[in-house]
Amino acid sequence: MKRFVREDNSLGKRFAARAAAAVSGALQKGACILESWFFPPQCLGCKSYLHQLSTDAEPHPLSLSQCFCRACLSEGEHPIRPPYCTRCGVQLPHGHTRNHTCGACIKKPPLLEKVRAVFSYEGIIRKAIPMFKYRCALNLAPVFEARLFESFLQHFDHPEETAGVDMIIPIPLHLSKLRQRGFNQAYLLVRHFRHFYYRRRDRYPQWQINLDALNRQKRTPSQTGLTENQRRKNLKGAFCINEPEQVKGKSILLVDDVLTTGATCGEAARLLLRHGAESVSALVLART
Repeated sequence: MKRFVREDNSLGKRFAARAAAAVSGALQKGACILESWFFPPQCLGCKSYLHQLSTDAEPHPLSLSQCFCRACLSEGEHPIRPPYCTRCGVQLPHGHTRNHTCGACIKKPPLLEKVRAVFSYEGIIRKAIPMFKYRCALNLAPVFEARLFESFLQHFDHPEETAGVDMIIPIPLHLSKLRQRGFNQAYLLVRHFRHFYYRRRDRYPQWQINLDALNRQKRTPSQTGLTENQRRKNLKGAFCINEPEQVKGKSILLVDDVLTTGATCGEAARLLLRHGAESVSALVLART
């Protein structure tokens, strides 16, 4: 008799939990509907109100239509598609039919083993990233992170290969700049990667997101407008390794928002390789 009572109690608790979850979901959906009525979303670009096609239609989680109107999106996202350089990831000019190593990488092989970018830094992306980075448009973060994760799966997650990524390191900010901005945009681009991976592969990955191994010890002036040589000089001594044992023998993937000359990721790679990293690659949201 006691066993049946325990089973009834267990069933009752499960039913109550499911009912509570259903009620909570309905309340959250209702709150979102009310919020959209009283505080309709505005385009980050032109500030016009965003109108959905129907009350049931929701923007795709990978779509920038959550944040920009159709007129602003007409500037184009410019995703990087084949053919591109197999080393630095730059889009190859028209006329090339397949991926291959570009002339610049043949002439001077970069320290980074492989670089991949989701977008070219043009069109709506050229406007969206500075909004995200400098104007605290954090509603862009989920879209950017989701798009970056898809690129990660495409270029760096190959279960059939024995070698893979051991550690993901978002390029760190100097502490003073982190306090000033309030967030590290590179970290926001990867903070849910492990959760995304579990949902996609039904298991957690072998790699970790490491925020401690690489530190930015020197606050550098803005890189905007500097030449490649000036950027390299500007970044000299900017990074340090906290615990070399963390990176020794590891295949490391650096993550950043924009790659221009590659000076930032290149300086970080130089230091990581000097302290025993097996290889260093980079994944960025956009490249110029």
